[in-house]
Amino acid sequence: MSNAEFRQFRDALTSPDLRDMTPDQVNDLLHSLTPVPGTAEQEAELALLLPPPGDPGTPLNVVRSLRLPEDLNRRLEEAAEAEGVPASVFIRRAIESLLAGRVKTNLVNIDDVIRAVRSIPPAAA
Repeated sequence: MSNAEFRQFRDALTSPDLRDMTPDQVNDLLHSLTPVPGTAEQEAELALLLPPPGDPGTPLNVVRSLRLPEDLNRRLEEAAEAEGVPASVFIRRAIESLLAGRVKTNLVNIDDVIRAVRSIPPAAA
């Protein structure tokens, strides 16, 4: 396989993202591919594009969709970035903590506290 053919094949697998395609689109893509011998380096590069093999004993993750107000979503993304994790991991950890009882549900938002403190008039001298 020439380098140009290899790049075309690799690009077909990565753009558009297969996760964004319908099953019919994925099937059409797979049926349009033609096996072409490649070099060991090309095969190694393609192998890196594959997801890691799953453990058969590991439970499957369930996808759950939810709607968030823009402000809450922004705060979520900022908090996740501060922790150095994707937002989905941050959400999962927060839910696990809440369900395990490690987080009190009567916590207040720090922004609300700051607004309340700033609204108090200064003391008279």
